[in-house]
Amino acid sequence: MAQPVVTCLDMEGVLFPEIWLALADKVGIQELRLTTRDVADYDVLMKKRLEVLKVHRITLRDIQEVASTISPLPGVPDFIGWLRERCQIIILSDTYYEFVGPLMKKLEFPTIFCHTLGVDSHGFITDYFLRQHD
Repeated sequence: MAQPVVTCLDMEGVLFPEIWLALADKVGIQELRLTTRDVADYDVLMKKRLEVLKVHRITLRDIQEVASTISPLPGVPDFIGWLRERCQIIILSDTYYEFVGPLMKKLEFPTIFCHTLGVDSHGFITDYFLRQHD
């Protein structure tokens, strides 16, 4: 009996360009270009990002608008289609559910596991919640 096959992929930098980099380019704020390659401690990085968003009054909606303009990296839709014919696909990512809706639509909604955000009644991101702690 054949064993089921599952392929797990990361999202940003693998299937799509990084959302934070696209946002930084759109709003012209260099501090938002920092990634875990620059700041290894994820909590420090996210607190910095949230502070920058607060200071510049950037809302979740602003980020979602940028995310909606991001296209998959070259070859990704065909690759995902090829994989779907052969196995289950799961995306494990350090992005946020609140960001990725427009991106997942472009890949016909694969299963994704990622983090969530705390957002206030005005649409400002106030916190983040890890899907799973180390």
